[in-house]
Amino acid sequence: MVPTFKEYVFDFAELKLLSAVCKKCSSEIILDVTDKNLRIPNSCPSCHQEFDSVFTNALKSFFSAYSNLMGIENPQASARIRIRQKVNVSEL
Repeated sequence: MVPTFKEYVFDFAELKLLSAVCKKCSSEIILDVTDKNLRIPNSCPSCHQEFDSVFTNALKSFFSAYSNLMGIENPQASARIRIRQKVNVSEL
């Protein structure tokens, strides 16, 4: 069977939520990327497994990059950012 893909495209400014999944208990943590006072959790709120520094530092870097990229998402900007995601719908 040949895989069938569908491409989803949305403007970067539409990105509002990011989820992280605990490897120990599979709990999902939803983070609001628009929250300027967001505190990145140091551990899973369900099983209390401590997150390593690789994970927390990567999230800090992501939120910093998000903030910088949102700075160019304004009407005066010469370009805008879009996110494209191809999904293999034959596996759904």
